[in-house]
Amino acid sequence: MLIPTAKNVKNITDFRQDPDSILESVQGKSDPIYLFRGSEPKAVVLDIEEYARLAEALEDYQDYLLIEDIISDPDRFKKGVPLEEVLKNSVSSPSGKRPQQTTKTRSNKGR
Repeated sequence: MLIPTAKNVKNITDFRQDPDSILESVQGKSDPIYLFRGSEPKAVVLDIEEYARLAEALEDYQDYLLIEDIISDPDRFKKGVPLEEVLKNSVSSPSGKRPQQTTKTRSNKGR
């Protein structure tokens, strides 16, 4: 668990005065710097590689949860729309041609 300590906490003023040193302090590390305004945490500065790793892990976890849902109730996920139906009703087909309109429109007579 990540816990703010004296080593990884900076205030907003520190960040404004010397952002480069704070950015350098997280480069290549998995530990973040917590930015506080007064006594409240407001932001986290994290190495971009670590952020990407965490974002990927979160996406993997979300996929895992979806798979668990599918396994626990497969019938719920069988309902779908065939690709042909989607393409038929789409604004434009892969060929670039608009599908023919299937609904009748009112005439402008009498207006």
